Amino acid sequence: MRQHYRGRRVFSEQTVDRFTAPHPALGGLSPLELQRTRYGERKLTAFSQNMLDGAFL
Repeated sequence: MRQHYRGRRVFSEQTVDRFTAPHPALGGLSPLELQRTRYGERKLTAFSQNMLDGAFL
């Protein structure tokens, strides 16, 4: 749930599409696929924090 809130801050209304679509910066996986493991959750947290900080990924 925390990732969903963070996702809404990063992507606003496009959250559902962004969480289900694969992303190259996430190794071609979707955020929903990644958050199933601790490793994926950490990677997703770092990714979303970088987006909030203004990084272009």
